[in-house]
Amino acid sequence: QLAGQDQLLFLGNLTREITAVLAQALALFQKTAQRNYEGYALNNAGMAHANLSDTKSAKASYELALTIFRELRDAPAEAYALHNLGDLALRANDHERAIQFYRQSLDRKRAARDRYGEAWSLARLAEANYAKADADGARLLANQALFLHRAIGDQAGEANALASLGRMERAAGYRKLAREKLEAAIEIVERTRGSISTPELRGSYFATRQSIYDQLIDMLVEAGDTSAIEAVERSRARLLLDSARGDAAYERVQRQIYALGQRLRKTFAPAETEAVRERLRKLIAQAGSM
Repeated sequence: QLAGQDQLLFLGNLTREITAVLAQALALFQKTAQRNYEGYALNNAGMAHANLSDTKSAKASYELALTIFRELRDAPAEAYALHNLGDLALRANDHERAIQFYRQSLDRKRAARDRYGEAWSLARLAEANYAKADADGARLLANQALFLHRAIGDQAGEANALASLGRMERAAGYRKLAREKLEAAIEIVERTRGSISTPELRGSYFATRQSIYDQLIDMLVEAGDTSAIEAVERSRARLLLDSARGDAAYERVQRQIYALGQRLRKTFAPAETEAVRERLRKLIAQAGSM
């Protein structure tokens, strides 16, 4: 089936296996002339290639999928291929082209009354406009995405929109508002973290949410709010524990992370704080890969 914007987001180390499975499915659909499923497989293969940073293969897969969807006059599916091409353009810093793809995708999703897809296209349009230095337009789009994510009960999308708004408000100098957005995003992560069932997905879930904690802790370090830093670190530790597999090596890394977190809370010297944070990031990445 056609994957949505975040369907392959939490695959982590499974991405290569998924790519192999999709290649087999694609060959079957081509052999049996099931053009719609061939398009779906190509679109999903493109997402897997993109996760592996194989931009050339991802682009080729998306463009082939787009051609098939247009031949079949499948506008809803076409919208997702366009969206994914927008993601590649944004990653390549081709902001104008990304905006063009996202706008085309958004139009088709609205025509199909695909509110979930519409919300994600608005969110990505916000990112593209922000990257193009249109901060006001980006915040407007991000707020529209946030409203729609909330309206349809998409908590992952809501957390994503809040985190984006937090980053944008902080850059604009609205620190109080930025903090509120980031804290709201973390509250959603805390509320939903228990719903991730397997260790592999839990580890990837943590990795994709790490930047929200980083942003908020950076703000709190700048403000010297030690009590709030401790609360956020505890929240991050809970999320990390969710992805634990219980082996001794993991436990050792976890203890090191805790010790560094304690050290980070005791110092606000910029050079030392950055050195500790860099070591912390490496340990968290090591834990996530175990």
